[in-house]
Amino acid sequence: IQPRKVVEKPDDTVLPEKPAAKNLTPVKSTAPVTTEPVKKKTEAEQPDKTIEPDPEVAPLIRKAFELAASGLCELSDVLDEMRVRGLRGRRGQTISLSMLHKILHNPIYFGRVRIEKWDLDTAGDFQPLVDEDTFGRAQLHLSETRAPITAYRRNHPDFPLRRFVRCGVCGRPLTGGWSRGKTASYPYYNCVGCKGLNVRKAVLEERFVQLLDDLRPKEEVLKLLSAAVLDRWNGERKDVVDRRTAIERRIDDLRRRKERVVEAYLYENALDKETYQRHLGRVEEELTLADLDLYDVKIDEFDIEGTLSFAEHLVSNASRLWIQAGLDQRQRLQKVFFPEGVTFDGKEFRTPLTCPYFNNFEGTSGSGERLVARTGFEPVLPA
Repeated sequence: IQPRKVVEKPDDTVLPEKPAAKNLTPVKSTAPVTTEPVKKKTEAEQPDKTIEPDPEVAPLIRKAFELAASGLCELSDVLDEMRVRGLRGRRGQTISLSMLHKILHNPIYFGRVRIEKWDLDTAGDFQPLVDEDTFGRAQLHLSETRAPITAYRRNHPDFPLRRFVRCGVCGRPLTGGWSRGKTASYPYYNCVGCKGLNVRKAVLEERFVQLLDDLRPKEEVLKLLSAAVLDRWNGERKDVVDRRTAIERRIDDLRRRKERVVEAYLYENALDKETYQRHLGRVEEELTLADLDLYDVKIDEFDIEGTLSFAEHLVSNASRLWIQAGLDQRQRLQKVFFPEGVTFDGKEFRTPLTCPYFNNFEGTSGSGERLVARTGFEPVLPA
């Protein structure tokens, strides 16, 4: 048996590399639209973060969270809005309700990475699309089974008097809606409490406009009231102007005292540091109090004549302004004229509590039989 020869390889011997296996399956290159609002970044592109928001999809995802967090939309409403805005699935298909549900429950969108099977819950190293508060409110509203909070349910442009007018039978606020007939739908105000009041929209609103007309003061009474208010204002304003002048003189004196104290300490060496600080603190305290007094009496910026002119126009044209106004302006006017609302008994409005401005008028241009006489005086005025 001959011994085998051992051949030592030199250190610089390079073995040939094993050829890579060929991929025999052809791959078709595609670029599908994705619902993922983040995309991976290579280390060369951005070494600090692993993912970044997709500029096209991220705004849509963010909008979906905002709609869900508002409480004004159901999930189906959010889905319809996202479809209109062009959000699609990973392969370009129409986004489904289940896909949107997964997106809105994914914590990665507020910056958390959660993997249950690994028991992992940590903050990501990327910029979140929404804050934690928005994400939390979205989860709260998505988990609720109640109907969404829709603004138009109480404030509908077709029914401006809804929840403002009360039922004359039970005192509950009236609601409003469309009643469907055989050939068309008709608007009605009604009481859902006692079911004792059901009035057509046109009838109730016509009576309300008439109520505003009845409260319109006579022109001569309105002019007299405005003149009296202006005269009273000018008298009080003169006293205030005199007070302001006196306070301004006092402030000038205090500022001069402060300057003398500073000069005596810095340039004349007439005061030691402790005495200087005591005198300076006393002067500054009096100066602060005088500034506060001056602020209380400043009334130059208030245009009393312009205010009275606006008030005259408002009360003289209340019904016309209400008819021409939008929903928000109508409801504001209603609250201005009748702070506690009005009551309708099916035929007419009961005596309402008006704003204090109307209490200054003793006559109106309409019929006064529906307005009660003022009580609390002796003798009681005749109704």
